[in-house]
Amino acid sequence: AVHCIWDRGECEDAPMPTQLPTTAPPTFDPTTGMPSPSPITDSPTDNPTKFPSEQPTERPTDFPTERPTDLPTVRPTLGPTDSPTQRPSTEVPSPSLDAVTFEKFQLVDCLNPDITKQECKDAVGTCFWNKFSVTCEEITPEPTRQPTARPTVPPTSSPIITPPPTTKEPSDSPTPWPTYSPTPKPSRIPTDWPTPFPTTPSPTSSKSPTALPSMSPTMSHAPSISTEPTGVPTISHYPTVSEYEYVRPQRNDLRFVPWSKLERSLQVKAADRLRYSKETWDNPGSNPIENLRWSDLSTDQQDAARDLGFDDDVSWNCWMNHWESFSWKQLHSLEVARYLKRLGWDIRTWNAQYSKPPQERRKSWGELTPTQQGNATQLCYYKSSYDRLDISNYGFGYPFAKPHPRFVAWEDMEESTRVQLEQSLGYTELTWNVLRLAPVEQKGWFELVYYEKDTAAAALGLDEKSWDCWQNHYDSYGWGDLVKKGHVDHYKALGWTEMMWDGIFDPPPSEKKTWEELSEEEQLHATELCFGQENWDRVDLARNTGPFPYPKPKIRYMVWRDLTEEMRIVAANVLLYEEETWNDVGSADIEKRAWDDLTDYQKPFAVQLGLYHRTWDCFQNHYRATEWSELSVDVSNAAIALGWESSSWSRWLGEPESYKKKWQELSREEKSAAHALCHFNVTWPGDGSSINLINQHGNSIENGANNRRVGAFVPAVLAIVVAGFLV
Repeated sequence: AVHCIWDRGECEDAPMPTQLPTTAPPTFDPTTGMPSPSPITDSPTDNPTKFPSEQPTERPTDFPTERPTDLPTVRPTLGPTDSPTQRPSTEVPSPSLDAVTFEKFQLVDCLNPDITKQECKDAVGTCFWNKFSVTCEEITPEPTRQPTARPTVPPTSSPIITPPPTTKEPSDSPTPWPTYSPTPKPSRIPTDWPTPFPTTPSPTSSKSPTALPSMSPTMSHAPSISTEPTGVPTISHYPTVSEYEYVRPQRNDLRFVPWSKLERSLQVKAADRLRYSKETWDNPGSNPIENLRWSDLSTDQQDAARDLGFDDDVSWNCWMNHWESFSWKQLHSLEVARYLKRLGWDIRTWNAQYSKPPQERRKSWGELTPTQQGNATQLCYYKSSYDRLDISNYGFGYPFAKPHPRFVAWEDMEESTRVQLEQSLGYTELTWNVLRLAPVEQKGWFELVYYEKDTAAAALGLDEKSWDCWQNHYDSYGWGDLVKKGHVDHYKALGWTEMMWDGIFDPPPSEKKTWEELSEEEQLHATELCFGQENWDRVDLARNTGPFPYPKPKIRYMVWRDLTEEMRIVAANVLLYEEETWNDVGSADIEKRAWDDLTDYQKPFAVQLGLYHRTWDCFQNHYRATEWSELSVDVSNAAIALGWESSSWSRWLGEPESYKKKWQELSREEKSAAHALCHFNVTWPGDGSSINLINQHGNSIENGANNRRVGAFVPAVLAIVVAGFLV
């Protein structure tokens, strides 16, 4: 109440009371709240006045007024003023003195060091007591005419501490901080921290260690060689091990193959020795044997694990056990604990991992940050194993469950379903069996009409999100849509850019890779786009009972006369076939082109004739228009077995000696290599045109005679005979 006042909704510092009469506000009766009738008080009141008095009091009040005067005085007066000054001043008002009082305090020497605090305070108007410096100081008898440009230096909040003077001799105790210049001699006791500069030009030897190291630690990882053993052994909480660097073992792809697609022999071993069933195999982490480390398995169990692709103990401990059966100290020595720490684990939570896992472990794979997912991958986790998903539906970690009806071969589906797919979605046997070949799969869900959506939902179990992922793989999206939907990072990881996506530049190299040729990182990003080995490689779901890498295209090897009228029109008008070049396989100019050399107009019509990029390049062109460097390993090995070299391939200038042999003269190895290039007796160059689509099943063609000439000769002979008979 003495130091503050409440003014118009704000608390303000109250002005200090003057020691001499001022134009003070009138006093108020504390009981009634009414102003006192006396205009001038003989002595100060006990309570502050609320308003200025009309006449000044002869002595100041004991308490400050609640409100200041409306206008401050320009300068202090020696006596009371009759009225307030006309304009305010910016300086702090000085106390007013009358002439008598001023003369009295002129005799006080404020700067006398012997003056007491009370004497200084009694000399009002002349001296004032500085509580910070604890000294008495003078007050100027008259204020300055104008306020100072800046305030006087305020007192410091704490006393200024100056460093102790530097002594020539060392002190008995350490200095609180280092001296700015070195002392001639070192101190007897080390300082709390080192001096900025060395105290001596060269290092000195001491009998006891310094509090802090004199030099920064070396950055070399190479061990230092000591000549003498240490006196006391070092103490460590972890066992000492030799130099070790953790490298995550290579992924065992067989572990992510669904139970239904495992070979029967592997199913038997997994069931008999490792106690697996379809449910426990397809759901990682559900078989108790996965809680055991490699060393806990029996010899038979280890042998069965090797047959399932686990080459050694590290592979099993990582991909099956995820290091869960190891103690924290063992994980630390194996350099695995660092990945667990980044996932929120420590020794306390690890020891109670099944009852109180960290908060991060309670998150799903999609809720982890990319950095956390990377650390989990180092522990051999994928989305399916981390979230305990059914691998038959989610593989490595598809964002949506796999639509199994889409991966059933055409011939294995019910007739009613095939009719529905033909009529509503436009599928044919070829476009259904070869994944990603049907035109309808180039459409996004938003581009489908209502009956196409109904068929997709009823026959395939797909909705908008799963269709765009599994059927379209977001191909119908623009680059901006990929950014908005969060799929662009996965395509960027596969090498795509916006210019490539818009067709301005060629697709990235990953488009020409097989699934096995993709890196592990690329496979994981492709998985997020609903790609797996089947649809990435565009596997033909039809049964391949022949010796060729792909099922033989049936329509291409039908005789011209057996083709439908529509097929003949397509072959003649679009692919530039004639009856002769159609029946004599390999003689048409268009068959010297690779699939990529066909126009965008020709490719859909080639599909109508049962050909697509793989069967065209193999059966039509036999890879002759493909650069040697772009051939797969199997194809290049087959070409080498037939006598080809990289320098002579694709030149169309000459062929190896094996191509001059007739089909029946080839060895078993040469026929196997020819089959890898999709050659058989009708297409083999060594037989020329002696075997074609018309006579390929005849028995009279053995000497290489041209059947077309025989066919022309017989009618001529018959004509001569008939003419002679008529004559």
